[in-house]
Amino acid sequence: MNSLGLLLALALSSSPTPVVRVEVHASSQGLEGVAVGPDGKVLRPPGPSKISDLVITCEPHRCVSGDREVPIGLVEALRTAVSQPAKERITLDNLGVGEDWLRRVIARERSRFEYAKPTPQDAFLGVYGTRLQDCAPRADVMLGMLASYYDPQNWWTDDYPRVTASITISSGSSVQLSSDSQKEFMLPWKVGVGGESRTTYDARVSRALTALLPPQFLERERIAAERLEEWYLQQFRYNSPAVCGNGKRTP
Repeated sequence: MNSLGLLLALALSSSPTPVVRVEVHASSQGLEGVAVGPDGKVLRPPGPSKISDLVITCEPHRCVSGDREVPIGLVEALRTAVSQPAKERITLDNLGVGEDWLRRVIARERSRFEYAKPTPQDAFLGVYGTRLQDCAPRADVMLGMLASYYDPQNWWTDDYPRVTASITISSGSSVQLSSDSQKEFMLPWKVGVGGESRTTYDARVSRALTALLPPQFLERERIAAERLEEWYLQQFRYNSPAVCGNGKRTP
């Protein structure tokens, strides 16, 4: 069963939950409004520019957030996801990325391309389109590009998100979840249980957390990886691996 199917199945479950409280806090800051002296040194660092908070309280058979009812199955899906063994690296299957996914992305890109440039349909089959269709769907290419993207050494300025979550169990124990990753799905996550912590590249955590967040919750779009397709297309167009022509020639 895929991740979406699992979430739906859990959401329909009537089983009781041991979770009594879920708290999620998100903040984001950039370099807006920073005071800089004549020598270029920062005189006043930026404070949080945006903040979102979510609190869900649960009884064994009912969870609510304010006046909104939250399906118990979705709360259980998050508890289950953070309980899994850590994933030390990304995998295409866990990210939900594969040839079928990319073929759908390419079809949408072709439609967008042809709408923006109303020329004969085969115009898309230029250097970029040919590389995209013939080389981008290769598993080794996708994994290589995504591994480079999720490399901790790959980061950028003017973008400082942070998301933390706490899951409190009826026994009194709790699970702490946090990430300040700039990447889609906000991978990796740090999971803390009983004074011990682990780091995981498990997108199931991101999907389960996304399902609990209101539509306008800060960083929800990033946690849900809504721009992963856009990132992949842009990177492939301008910085594809040499095996695909590297933007200079067809494969």
